[in-house]
Amino acid sequence: MSKGMSGLLSLSLCAMVTVAPWTFGVRQASGCWADIPMETLLQKADLVVMGEIVRVEGGIDRQCGDSNRYYAVGLIQVTETLKGKKTEEVKLIWPATRPAAKPAAAAPASAAEGQEAKRVAAPVARLTITSEMVSTDIVYQKGQKGLWILKRDKDSDAYWADYPKDLQKESERDNIVKTLKGNSGKEQAGPELKQLQVICD
Repeated sequence: MSKGMSGLLSLSLCAMVTVAPWTFGVRQASGCWADIPMETLLQKADLVVMGEIVRVEGGIDRQCGDSNRYYAVGLIQVTETLKGKKTEEVKLIWPATRPAAKPAAAAPASAAEGQEAKRVAAPVARLTITSEMVSTDIVYQKGQKGLWILKRDKDSDAYWADYPKDLQKESERDNIVKTLKGNSGKEQAGPELKQLQVICD
């Protein structure tokens, strides 16, 4: 492949990363990734399912270098399993900003005020992208649905979808099934799924 063609492929992938995720509802800062063929992604995937994130269950801390990073944990309700063990739900992990701590409530001046305070719902903390996030972080939210190409987390029963092509439109199902059938029986070969910028996952 010529240098010119290679450059065009890199540019097109960078453009896709910054634009396409918004099409799927994925919130993400701009970043460049090495282009990986769909065939290779599917070969390396531990699980491929159709489904929707029905809730975000909280978050976990993970050691990343000399510090901790916070990750949200969501639940995908599965409608169809295309690769891997058939399941009805899947836990999904993605990088997030730690929800702000709730301020300490002042002591009520009277018992009546105390009862009133209990009836007022506390504000819901929202996960937002801040300077704590990395440019290649892909962030999901409740209500997102499509075809998920997932990799098993090495330390838990959850999965990752941390590459821009890991969430596909539902309309791509038949194409994905066709590629999976073509991969059947092939050796698990191909480039390692590594992004150009090294981060902890």
